[in-house]
Formats: sequence, structure tokens, C-alpha cells
Amino acid sequence: MPITAERLRELLNYDPETGIFTWRVSSRNYKVGAIAGSQRKNGRWLICVEHEKRMRSVWAYFWMTGELPTQSIDHINRDPSDDRWANLRHCSRFENLHNMGLRKDNTSGYIGVHKRHNGRYLAYTRTDEGRRIYLGHHSTAEEAARVRDAEAIKLYGEFAVLNFP
Repeated sequence: MPITAERLRELLNYDPETGIFTWRVSSRNYKVGAIAGSQRKNGRWLICVEHEKRMRSVWAYFWMTGELPTQSIDHINRDPSDDRWANLRHCSRFENLHNMGLRKDNTSGYIGVHKRHNGRYLAYTRTDEGRRIYLGHHSTAEEAARVRDAEAIKLYGEFAVLNFP
């Protein structure tokens, strides 16, 4: 039987200011007041409650709203270990994907900008379906980044990560 929000609140305390869960009960594995869960290599916290494993951000949403999220939980500041209530928002998978920073393999220094072999800079973004939208070639990376930012604001609104906030 799936856990209820009431049962979750009986077992765990959640501090919306810190994003941390602590145990309200003891067992052979933990004591009252101990921090619940463990941090994974990717920075996210995983908590197992009565044989249900979920990310701490999902438990936070459930604890605060009484409902399990139907889609994704986004970390506004892009820090997967920051589960403060003010940093979490319910969103679609695609909205969550739009809230990404600069990729490690980026060579232009800007999101949505690619340097072409001819020395010009190609600006692009993506639709919710993952299709690329090309925004033209530009003489500087900064110019291309500004064009990409303007389009990202139109497409993604509050989920847009900008080169020039």
C-alpha cells in the first residue's frame, strides 16, 4: 500500500527553510532527529520511507502539498541538493530540461551558441519536443547569445536559463 502524506508526516519532519528531512521515530537503522536519506553522486538526496524510495525533492513536494507530483520537480537554482521549498517547483519534463546550465562540452562559453568552422557563431534553442530552432549566424558569440536569450524568454518564460540574466 502506498504511503500517505499523513503517514509521511508521522515519520519525518521537513524543514522548508533548509530542505532537510529528519526522522521523528527511531528504528534499528536511524534515531529520532537523524537526517533522513543519503546523497547520491549526482548531488540528489534519496530517502526510503516504508520501502518507498523517492528523491528528497519529491518527498518535500508530497509533504508540503499532500499530493505526489504528476510530473517533475525542478530545482530553480539548479542545485540538486538544495531541496528548500522556495527552490522547488512542479513542472513538465521539458520545462525541467530548459532549466539547465552550460554543458561541460560547450566551447563558446554561452548557452545555445556554437562556433562554426567559418568563425561565425550559430545561435539556437530547442522546442519542447527537443527539435532545434536555428536563430541565425552572428559575428560574435555575445551577439548570438543575446539572440538566443531573447528567444528562450519567449519559449520558456520563468524556466529559461539566460546567458545575461
